[in-house]
Amino acid sequence: MFGRLWQTVNYYRHRSELWALRSGRDWPKQLRAAPVMYVTMFWFALAGVPFVLIMQLSINVGVSEGVVVAVMGLPALAWLLALSPWFFGLYSIGLEMRWGNFRPAEAREKKLQEWIEAYRVKRQQALP
Repeated sequence: MFGRLWQTVNYYRHRSELWALRSGRDWPKQLRAAPVMYVTMFWFALAGVPFVLIMQLSINVGVSEGVVVAVMGLPALAWLLALSPWFFGLYSIGLEMRWGNFRPAEAREKKLQEWIEAYRVKRQQALP
């Protein structure tokens, strides 16, 4: 169940990244990085939501806030640090687009297209 959910989330993340890279080309030079930055910030913030929900539920049940932060803080920080190469990679692609260098964006688009197509093929094979 969680494997399929993870694949679906990645599929939509890849599609949104592809949209951001493609639409960023059409924006004025000063704003080319904006779609990439907004999509990146959205997915990075969404990655922390499960930890926030678990922490809030624990506090509502009656667990001390200090205990919850001590127990959940390190895994949440480790998770966001594990995602930071992806975050800063897309951030640098957005900045390269702003400066007029589209080669990193084109390479990322190619990889995203391959991943999206692989997901669609795998999804078609899983359907009865």
